[in-house]
Amino acid sequence: EMQLNLFNNNQVDYSQKNYIILDENKSIYNLVICDLSWQCLILFGPKSSGKTHLAHIWQSTNDAIFINTHNFISDIRYSNAFILEDIQNIRPLLKPIYGKRRSASEAPQDVFEERNSASTTKLPSEIEFQKKSIQDETTLLHCYNYMKENNKRLLITSSVSPKELNFQLRDLSSRILSTASAKILPASEELLKIMLIKKFADRQLKVDLKIINYILTRIERSFHGISKIVEEIDNKAIGANITIPFVSSMLSTISR
Repeated sequence: EMQLNLFNNNQVDYSQKNYIILDENKSIYNLVICDLSWQCLILFGPKSSGKTHLAHIWQSTNDAIFINTHNFISDIRYSNAFILEDIQNIRPLLKPIYGKRRSASEAPQDVFEERNSASTTKLPSEIEFQKKSIQDETTLLHCYNYMKENNKRLLITSSVSPKELNFQLRDLSSRILSTASAKILPASEELLKIMLIKKFADRQLKVDLKIINYILTRIERSFHGISKIVEEIDNKAIGANITIPFVSSMLSTISR
C-alpha cells in the first residue's frame, strides 16, 4: 500500500495500477476499496503512509468528491460519496470555557444562525454549504450528520488515531470515536524497497540495487523519507551518475 508521489513535472499519480499490494497491506486495501458495508470510515496513519493514494482509488471507484478546507463543494447533493482529508487539522470554532469540552448545544445561537440554525442531530437537506469550507469543528459536525442522515458515504483520513484527535465539541468527539476506523501499519522492508525502486524507475533514474540498499539503511524508514530522498536525487542528478558518494551528499543535505 503506497503513497505514490509520481512524478512527471511533480504530478502525483494516485491511480489504482500504481498501488503496490502485498500481503501486509492487502487487508487495509480490501477494507477501504472493496468493503461496501461501512458508511463512514476513518483511515489513519502517519504522513505519507498511503492514505491519500487509497482515498484517490476510492474516489475513482465511487465517483466521490474531495471536501477540505480549500475546496468545499457548492452542492453536496450531487454525489453519494465524499472524502475529507487530514481531519487532525480541523480546529474548534470556539475556545472552550475553563478548558472544558463544549457540546454543540452550548455554542452561542449566532453560530448556528450562520449555518441555517442546523441542530446537532438534524442537518436540513437544503442547508447551503456554498462558499464554506470544513475548517472548524461545528461545520464538520453538521457535515457528518448530513452524511449519516442522507445515507452518503464518507471516507475520512487522519495522521493520528481517533482517540488522539481530542475535538473540543463533545458531540463531534463522540461521533468520531464511534465511527469505524482502520490503521495503516508501518511499511515493511520489502515494501519500502519496492517503492524506492519504482519511484526511481518512474523518474527514469537508473540506480543500482546496492545503492537502493545503501539508501534504505540511512533514511527515515517511511514513505515520506523515501519521497524526500528520491526528489532530492532527481532534482540534483541532472545526468550525473548516481553513486554512493553522490547519494551520501544528498543525505547530508536532507539531514541539515
